[in-house]
Parts: sequence; C-alpha cells; structure tokens
Amino acid sequence: MLAIFTQSYENLVKLVFYIYDFDNNGKISKDDIKLIFSYIPLTTKTLASLLKFKYEQNDDKDRKDSLLEIDTYLEKIFEKKEFLTEIQFLNSIGEISSEIFLYVI
Repeated sequence: MLAIFTQSYENLVKLVFYIYDFDNNGKISKDDIKLIFSYIPLTTKTLASLLKFKYEQNDDKDRKDSLLEIDTYLEKIFEKKEFLTEIQFLNSIGEISSEIFLYVI
C-alpha cells in the first residue's frame, strides 16, 4: 500500500489506466471502466461522500444510482471519443475530471 502512495502522479495514472485496460490493448473505453466499477464495492461513507457517490448498503438502487453518476463523469472525460489512450486518459483526468482516477486510488 505504501508503494502505491509514494509513486509519482504519472505512475499512479499509469497504474489506474492499466487496471481499466484489463484486456491490455493500450486503450480504454467507457465500458471497460464501467465493468471495473461494477466490481468495486462502495462500502465507506467517507469515500462515497468524497466522490459524491451514493453509499451502498447492498441495495441495488444505490448501485444503479452510483453507476449513473459514473456515467456522468465518463461523458465529461470521453466527450465524443470511443476510446482513450494512456496519454489521453492522463490529459482528461488532469484537465476535465479526476473522480474516475481518484476513486480507484
């Protein structure tokens, strides 16, 4: 855990990108990110409130609402692009919205 938090910003972005790029094709799509998020539990009120996601209490409605909120962030990040490369991802989270990056970290 300490190794993750002592890395440079660019190395952390690469780590998050490679988590989303689970098929290792060098690009990520909205669906790649949504698939990863569908497996991440929203289990802490602190993290959920920090990112403005709903707190999940094993309730399908909270999960659906949270995924809808993620869609909003993805629309900002991807704009009209179908895929993002690592460089585009770095630029997007730095200039547009960092929530998708921060949630994984």
